[in-house]
Amino acid sequence: MLTTTESVTFITKVGEPIGNYYTLVTDGVFANQAEIDNSKDPDKTKRKYAYVEGAKPGDFRYKDIDGNGEINENDRTITGNYMPKFTYGFSTEMKYKNLDLAVSLQGVQGNKIANIFRRYIDNMEGGNNCQIDALDRWVSERMILEVGLWYVPIEVLLV
Repeated sequence: MLTTTESVTFITKVGEPIGNYYTLVTDGVFANQAEIDNSKDPDKTKRKYAYVEGAKPGDFRYKDIDGNGEINENDRTITGNYMPKFTYGFSTEMKYKNLDLAVSLQGVQGNKIANIFRRYIDNMEGGNNCQIDALDRWVSERMILEVGLWYVPIEVLLV
């Protein structure tokens, strides 16, 4: 059974945990147009990466799970589960005269979290401020930023 929310697809199969993430597996980014052109080679044995429809330099590459040389719905696979393997908790209460203190701790371990919020806070396409992760983003081999009437190489701005 497949279930899709706004951003994530889950799959439930007999013998597997309920609600596994069912996604494509990333394999880096296309560094340039030559890598994309190579992925379209009619001789699939010469392809270094699987073909992704509409790919541009900087777009994700994905692993070709079904081995047909193209990325499609059949390349999705189970990539984790949000259900924890272990849940723990501890609480205590101490009293001394007119002072009391209560402490409760709880947590989980062994789950994978889909941080969907990063889609919005690390989005370089909007007019919003970005997280510091933006400094580690992919940039093209010739990327420049337009600053007023001047063009400044990106390497100058990333000190």
